[in-house]
Amino acid sequence: MDVQQLAEYRYRTVREVLGGSPIGEVAARYGTSRQTLHTWRRRFELEGMPRLLDRSRRPRNSPTRLSAEVEAEICELRRRHPMHLWQVDLVGGVPLADGRECKMVTGVDDAPEPELSIEVVEPPALPPQGTAVEFKVRVPPSGEITLVTGRQRVGIHQALAGRTLTVWANHRSVHFLLDGHPVTTVPSRLRPEDLAYLTMRYGARPAGPEPAPAALPRARSGTAILAAGEPVEVDRKVHRDGIVHLASGRYQVGFALASGTITLRLDGHLMHAIADDALTGTWPCPVPADRLGQIEGPRTATSPLPPPPLPAGAFRAQRKVHASGRFMINGQSIKLGPRHAGKLVTVVIEDTHYQSLHGEDELAVRPRKNREPITRLYVKGMGTQQGPSRTS
Repeated sequence: MDVQQLAEYRYRTVREVLGGSPIGEVAARYGTSRQTLHTWRRRFELEGMPRLLDRSRRPRNSPTRLSAEVEAEICELRRRHPMHLWQVDLVGGVPLADGRECKMVTGVDDAPEPELSIEVVEPPALPPQGTAVEFKVRVPPSGEITLVTGRQRVGIHQALAGRTLTVWANHRSVHFLLDGHPVTTVPSRLRPEDLAYLTMRYGARPAGPEPAPAALPRARSGTAILAAGEPVEVDRKVHRDGIVHLASGRYQVGFALASGTITLRLDGHLMHAIADDALTGTWPCPVPADRLGQIEGPRTATSPLPPPPLPAGAFRAQRKVHASGRFMINGQSIKLGPRHAGKLVTVVIEDTHYQSLHGEDELAVRPRKNREPITRLYVKGMGTQQGPSRTS
């Protein structure tokens, strides 16, 4: 949505809360959290409607920016030593015995007298089969990234337009990562000469270990090769009506997931929907086992199913139980007993209570004494990691 629609959307939520509607119900109905609604209401009460818009995240200063003196010196050097070269071109050249082709770089220079220069550039050697390369690309507004024209084109969600992704590619898989986190994986159609082309075009370099499960191998017909009983996952965009398209069929997964991207896990006779690392639904699998290899974009499912999502407004924290059998959370002491000393417990923080879990076992449920909105909390307490992290 545009800026004006975003402001009106937040204004409606704030007006309902100020009108007396329970904040939990409003948050669930508008698909947001209680903490976010508290923030919007506080902003509106302080500065009104304009404060409901997002503030610019542009940094107030740039430590790496050149000083005014250095910028002035660069401009002066450009004036004293103008660039007279006015045309450079890269054209096809001489074929080599190994199938590669040398390129010729031509240049025209008009100073002090017009000159034509030609230089032959030898392409890099073809990498051996199985070699992986890594490079960076920027997502265009359309979301369509063309790695090699006519051979490998990948669609990325338009919400990532303008972001820089890291591409890991070999003869089998192409992975796209954002800040080290996998975005999507597609089967590779790249040949060794294409990897050499990527080295020239993007400055690709030899890659490290594969960052995500490899795409499924495919037969010459294009059908993915699956082991018997092997679960697969596919990513699908949810349309406005809560529908996803899979294997020429339309399936309802829920309006709450509309306009987002979910992972569908097809495991035997069941189909699971995963969104934001949480299990959001399970249905009978609509695709027969003998047709799983024909769906678009399948990959091997290597991780276990995630747990269901937390209740609206809830979140998790970790604490290590002290020798006394207690731990602190949000300024409140929770007693579990000495027999739990040393255990690493997960605390589910909800509006009215704390739920303490050890693995899948529930240890205790205690009421919250302070029910004010939590604005700062150590998600991982002392003894759970080397350096504590915070969330706001």
